[in-house]
Amino acid sequence: MKKNLTWSDIENCLKNKSKEIEKIKFDKVIALARGGLPIASLAQYYWNFRNFIPVDVNFYKNDSTKPNENLSQPDIKNKINLYELYKLQNKNILIIDDIVDTGITIKTIEKYFKKYTNCNLFYFSIVKNKLINRKDIIYCFEKEDEWIVFPWERS
Repeated sequence: MKKNLTWSDIENCLKNKSKEIEKIKFDKVIALARGGLPIASLAQYYWNFRNFIPVDVNFYKNDSTKPNENLSQPDIKNKINLYELYKLQNKNILIIDDIVDTGITIKTIEKYFKKYTNCNLFYFSIVKNKLINRKDIIYCFEKEDEWIVFPWERS
């Protein structure tokens, strides 16, 4: 089954989560490419932040999108330089992505940040898989078996 989300769904989600996000008092926003980029761009207007750092967690060999060409371990393509990571020491970092489906992206980001800095990571996603049992993810919709189509994707 396929579920199409609209721009109104996304905007309502951002509005509805504003108070919860404000409680975090985040110091920096990381937007995960590709799905987190349009959300972070729009969220700037609802959550009152000016800029974000794009980070690409890649699951495919040679930038392919073919499912049979997956990497055995995801790779962070545009890593944040060590000086920038140092400045994130003891800061609250909000990670934005479109969907938490398997949890592998979150684990990859956590491993990377914990290797270089001691910061507090918080997560926001429009959609979370119902099978992911983490309490540290702020989200609007849960999914089970549906394929989610976001308004910025080709259907």
